[in-house]
Amino acid sequence: MKWTLALTAALTVGLTTGVTLAADALTSHSLAVEMFNKYDTDGDGLMSDAERAAMKATMESERQARIAQHDRDGDGALNEAERAAMQAELKAARLENLTAKFAALDVDGSNGLSLAEFSVGAPANASVERIHAAFIRMDADHNDVVSLAEFRAPFPSRGGNKNAPAGKSPKGRGRNGASTSVALAW
Repeated sequence: MKWTLALTAALTVGLTTGVTLAADALTSHSLAVEMFNKYDTDGDGLMSDAERAAMKATMESERQARIAQHDRDGDGALNEAERAAMQAELKAARLENLTAKFAALDVDGSNGLSLAEFSVGAPANASVERIHAAFIRMDADHNDVVSLAEFRAPFPSRGGNKNAPAGKSPKGRGRNGASTSVALAW
């Protein structure tokens, strides 16, 4: 049985980052496509059961390696302190990566991204409308410039959890439904 690109991309991104992406975001999500292509070994644009099994085995191996790396007491599992340390380390690495991406995009050195600079970081298949919408959502102070703080901040979701009490959020989401792991809309 073959799996479609969208389904496999959803599984891959969901398993890897813990983020469930909206169906419309999947088709242009460059990370998902890149990961799909990595495991679509015959290049037919579909994922066979064997390719899917290989993907799951690799991902489980990588997960076990991450656990072993952060399992300070050697019991084979992460306790609360180990999990918190791992999350802090991953967050620091993510913020460092975002800072480097921001610096690369900020070609005029203004410490802010114009829409033109921001657009350079978009996937080739992202529409002008989608790029503009992402820029507007990221520009929290509405000054037509995305600052480093705005670029590094959790990316606002498309609506969040309307059923969550004020100030509360679903697991894996920030306050008011903001995604805690997606910095760009791609």
